[in-house]
Amino acid sequence: MDREKFRQAFNSFGVRLKLDKARQMNMEMGVSSVPTLAVDGRYVTSPTMAGGDPQMLKVVEFLIQKAARERRAGKKQ
Repeated sequence: MDREKFRQAFNSFGVRLKLDKARQMNMEMGVSSVPTLAVDGRYVTSPTMAGGDPQMLKVVEFLIQKAARERRAGKKQ
C-alpha cells in the first residue's frame, strides 16, 4: 500500500471519529487491558476477571445467552 494513501486514510475524519468513539466506549466500560470483551454494550469480561482464557470464553457464552434472553423478554412486554 502506498504510504501517503495510508496516512491520509488513517488521519481521515471518519477514522478519527471511530477512534474517538472506541476510546469513549473503553472508558465507559472500564476497559483497562486486552483482551477484554464486551457483550451487548452492557457486560464486560476479561481473562483476569474470569480466571483465565477458557473461563472467559465460558463467561462470554453465558453473557451472550443472558443478553439474548433479556432482549426477548423486552420484546414481549
